[in-house]
Amino acid sequence: MTVDVPTALLEEVKDYLQVTWNDEDRRITRDIQRAMANLQTIVSPALTFAEEDDSRQLLLDCCRYIRNNSYEYFQPNFIEEIQSLQWKEAIKECANDAKSSP
Repeated sequence: MTVDVPTALLEEVKDYLQVTWNDEDRRITRDIQRAMANLQTIVSPALTFAEEDDSRQLLLDCCRYIRNNSYEYFQPNFIEEIQSLQWKEAIKECANDAKSSP
């Protein structure tokens, strides 16, 4: 399943990658979708990347690694950030479960 990438997110990723032309928008959009799917798999399916937070920064860095054909190095190089985000998401999920249980 492919996720629609908001134009603002595409522009933010292009700015982060220092891409000022539009010729690669389709490729960059595909890279964003790939990075989102990867991070939602290894961290939490609840990630939305809508806010300026750790998940958004990891998304930007994952896109950078994909663009530079170094995707296989992303997870080992960002393991601390990934684990930190996993903990944060697990705590959020536990808090939400506690709120919803009677």
